[in-house]
Amino acid sequence: MSLKLLYGLVVDVELHWGITLNYFSGTKSKPVLQVIPPTTIIGALSYPLAKLMGKPENVGDASSAEVFKEIFIGVYYSMVKGALVPYAEISKVWFYKVRDRRFESDAVAFPRLYARIPTRIRLYYVVDMSRASRKLGSNWKKILESAAWSILRLGSKESIVSVVDVRASMVKELRGRDVGVVETSATIPVYNVKSITSGRYVLAEVVDWRSNRIGRYAEATMVRVAQPIGAYHMPSKVLVEVNGAPVYLVETPDGVEKLVSW
Repeated sequence: MSLKLLYGLVVDVELHWGITLNYFSGTKSKPVLQVIPPTTIIGALSYPLAKLMGKPENVGDASSAEVFKEIFIGVYYSMVKGALVPYAEISKVWFYKVRDRRFESDAVAFPRLYARIPTRIRLYYVVDMSRASRKLGSNWKKILESAAWSILRLGSKESIVSVVDVRASMVKELRGRDVGVVETSATIPVYNVKSITSGRYVLAEVVDWRSNRIGRYAEATMVRVAQPIGAYHMPSKVLVEVNGAPVYLVETPDGVEKLVSW
C-alpha cells in the first residue's frame, strides 16, 4: 500500500485582544466554545485562499472553506504562549418581533475568549499534495503559503490576528510499530487514541469537518476531540497512547510536532 504524499503548513498567529467563538445554536447568550474547532481553522486559511483564487467568500449557503477543505488530511492547533480567559460582557441587543410589528431591546451576556497579551496560537494544516495540485494548480505550494501569510482572523470577523511565522515542509507519516505513546500539544481526535496517560486537556464536541458542509451546522454530526490546554487555556503537552492510527511528524519553529491523524 503506497502512502500519500503529504505537505505541512505551520502558521503562528498572535492575538490582539482575543477571539469570539460561540456555539452555532442556542439562546441570545450563546456559550463560548472551549476549543477552536477544525472548521474555524480551515476557515482562517480559506478566506485569503478564496481571494487569491478569485472565488467568493461564500458559495451559496456554505463558506468558501467548503470548496477547499478536501485538500486537507488533518487540521489542528496548539497554544504556544500566553493564555485565553473566558469572560462575558453585558451587551444591549435589538430584535424585531414580526407578529407584533415592533422592535424591542434586551441585555444579554456575550462571552468571548480574551487573550493575556502576548498570546500566540499555532495552526497546523496537513495537505494532500495530489488533491492540492488538482484544486489549486501546479503553483499550489506558493498559493498556500501566500494564503497562510494573509490570514486575518481566527473565528468571527472581529477576531483579528497577525501572522508572525509560516513554516512549510514535507510531512513524515508513522504507522504500525513506529507508533506507540507520543507527546503532543496539538488537537487530538479522541477516537484514534486508547488513552491520554498524562497532561492537562479539555474534551469538546466539535462539528465533524469531513462529513458536514462548513457553514451549515443545523443538523451537523459531531466528533469528540481532546485539546491539550493548561490552566486558563495556557500551553500544555500530553502523552497519548495511539490505537494504531497514523501519526504525522511536522516541522515547527520549536522542533518536530507529532499529530494524531483524523
